Amino acid sequence: MSRRKTQKSTRLKIHFFIVAAGILLFLSLDMYQKFKIDLINKDLHRLEQQKKQIQSETEILRSQVEQLRNIDRITDIARKEYNMINNTDPVSAVKIDDIREVEDLKSKFAQRNAGQKKVKMAGIN
Repeated sequence: MSRRKTQKSTRLKIHFFIVAAGILLFLSLDMYQKFKIDLINKDLHRLEQQKKQIQSETEILRSQVEQLRNIDRITDIARKEYNMINNTDPVSAVKIDDIREVEDLKSKFAQRNAGQKKVKMAGIN
């Protein structure tokens, strides 16, 4: 009988050890899971803050692009920095029946442009 009691006692100790190890394992996994969830939540918060910052920067850049695209601003820069002027010459269509007329128009146009270049070179706009 004492042998049976010893075997029973040994089995009881083994069962107790298994249950205790199971509880310890369960608690360890639970703590590990909570730790990982906490890390993920911190990372999520950091990423949300980063997303808000990037969205804010994106809006600033979009407004800057819209300002830079403004045709009045581009025209103003072209005038101030590159001395560009708007072409105010009237547009006209020319019907040419003879090739000699083309040569005549080319020479007149060249003479007119040469006169404008001389004026611009003299510093007169």
